[in-house]
Amino acid sequence: MRNGDKRFILINSRHQRGRQHFTIAYELYHLYIQKEFTPHVCNLGLSDQTDPREVEANYFAACFLMPRESVYAQIPKEELESKTISLATILKMEQFFAVSHVAMMVRLISLNLITKQQKENFSALPISRIAYGYGYDMALYESANEGLVLGDYGVLARNLFDSNKISESHYLDLMGSIGIDPFKSENG
Repeated sequence: MRNGDKRFILINSRHQRGRQHFTIAYELYHLYIQKEFTPHVCNLGLSDQTDPREVEANYFAACFLMPRESVYAQIPKEELESKTISLATILKMEQFFAVSHVAMMVRLISLNLITKQQKENFSALPISRIAYGYGYDMALYESANEGLVLGDYGVLARNLFDSNKISESHYLDLMGSIGIDPFKSENG
């Protein structure tokens, strides 16, 4: 990207909050670290895992959100020694790092703390219901931030429209993606 280019990320508010956090870190890699980035629509989990840039973005997000040393610090000594990480510990770490169950499982596999079979076993469980039974807040497992816009996305879209750089329909599409109809009055 050239100096002065504007960068933004749109996050699907229908996704669980923990997944949104991972998506943000993943996209930060693309926007600020990846060389020769070109804007695109990304479907996390459906990206081409043979593409080195996608693998690097996933690795960056995992390390950024769940640093190795911090993960180890969250695991009780007895579980580390026995190489048996309990579901209770996994839930505690999901909450601590504010990531999805899937992201936590993948990170634990990458650190050789659980096996793929253990991941499959843990992933088959009704995690949000179990987390609730442990007294954890359900916000991490629910969709969040609907209608939340951080930054100047709307201002930039309006400036493009006002300067005739985009059509009215393109402007309406951009604003519609953040749930705003700019031509609708506040009262109806």
